[in-house]
Amino acid sequence: RFDEALELSLRRMRLDPWSSNAAMEHFGALRAAARLPEAEQALGERARIAREDPRFFELLSELRFEQGRDEEGVELLRRAAQLDPKDERRQRYLRWRERASTPFYEALRI
Repeated sequence: RFDEALELSLRRMRLDPWSSNAAMEHFGALRAAARLPEAEQALGERARIAREDPRFFELLSELRFEQGRDEEGVELLRRAAQLDPKDERRQRYLRWRERASTPFYEALRI
């Protein structure tokens, strides 16, 4: 079933290579199929193309958090928040991640 979703998402990306939604669907299919290296590569390529779309930086940050690379994840999330400073949800999520990425006792003082 994942193979079918991957094929459909790849076909959609080929039809419209500039579509952010198609790229996000493809990333989601790769991630669901546990093909994280490919998902990371696809997302990184898309983030380089769509430098002004915060969604790709936020998704890439999620991969970093899953990999235990919290500092990199927070930096990517900061980039996403800078690109869309009016997005309250993303700003709150960044503050939470910044706190969660500090040592436990440091987080209690914040």
